[in-house]
Amino acid sequence: MRTLVDANILLRYMLHDDDSMFKVAEQTICNGAFLLPEVLAEVVKVNRLLA
Repeated sequence: MRTLVDANILLRYMLHDDDSMFKVAEQTICNGAFLLPEVLAEVVKVNRLLA
């Protein structure tokens, strides 16, 4: 089953700042997640703010 993910899932996966949240994000993504272009844009914006 595919799951629509939001920016929080992608950021938890990318940042790997909390092991338990990372594992949930990783499992969700590996099980066939998809996202909207707006979510990707939000992740890029947040990533730039954190850099």
